[in-house]
Amino acid sequence: MISTCSLETLWLLPRMKTGINKETFKMNQISWGSAVVSGVIGVIIGLVITCVVNQISPTTNLQWSLTAVGFSSFFAAFGGYAAGARRKSQ
Repeated sequence: MISTCSLETLWLLPRMKTGINKETFKMNQISWGSAVVSGVIGVIIGLVITCVVNQISPTTNLQWSLTAVGFSSFFAAFGGYAAGARRKSQ
């Protein structure tokens, strides 16, 4: 028969390694302002590249191309910064 003490130890041990305490929570917070700036920089780069490609091979609807590239560039840069910042702080 397993004692209550060993059951508590088995229950607490995995949670101690992966548990969130105040120090861990503070380390995982990121600067959302910096993530937005990263997203804006990604949009600028994406739109410039789209305009250059449009000069080489014109599209029939540039507005839709710029809209799609703008959204995808922003969220790719925003998500990349957020993931990188969280990973770096651990």
